[in-house]
Amino acid sequence: MTPLRSITPAHDNVVGIKGETSVWPPGSTPTIRKKPPGSRGRPSSRHYDDKHPPVLVGVLAKELKYRAVSWREGSRGWQSSRFAAVRIRTAHRHMNGVPPGDEQWLLCQWPQGAQAPTKFWLSSLPADTSIRTLVRLAKLRWRIERDYQEMKQELGLDHFEGRTWRGFHHHATLCAMAHGFLALRRALSPPGPGEMDAA
Repeated sequence: MTPLRSITPAHDNVVGIKGETSVWPPGSTPTIRKKPPGSRGRPSSRHYDDKHPPVLVGVLAKELKYRAVSWREGSRGWQSSRFAAVRIRTAHRHMNGVPPGDEQWLLCQWPQGAQAPTKFWLSSLPADTSIRTLVRLAKLRWRIERDYQEMKQELGLDHFEGRTWRGFHHHATLCAMAHGFLALRRALSPPGPGEMDAA
């Protein structure tokens, strides 16, 4: 995914990013350098921090301390890996004068046996959010993909043949309501021994 611009999100989120994304590392205080008195030309719009310059996420991730975190129980037992989380600011296009982004979480995953960290996320969740919560939300993608697949295969989300946005919106809304009903039904009445679960 492309790096996030320095905007304030409307809602808290967790989004996957690439290791080539530039960020201001923890402890950095990027500021605009003031021009010396009497100097000519336009004032600088770039932010600088000589002690903590921007760094690629993939490089910064190798310097962090990791800990084992489990996030859900699957068919092969509890899913677990090593994660690290730090507070950073995005440095997207900082050389073009784009100001630092708001402080947010950088979550990194480094599986046991891998030569380098493999996955990265940015999150606008509050600073007191636990790493377990960050991991749990970052790993919700599998559930979203499973629900989307179920809506297409079982509820006909991909059967719409109309030509208008309103028609598709109505169709998708009915499919989402049906999926919500089935999910609630399964949660309140789990299948007994020997019964088949539609999921």
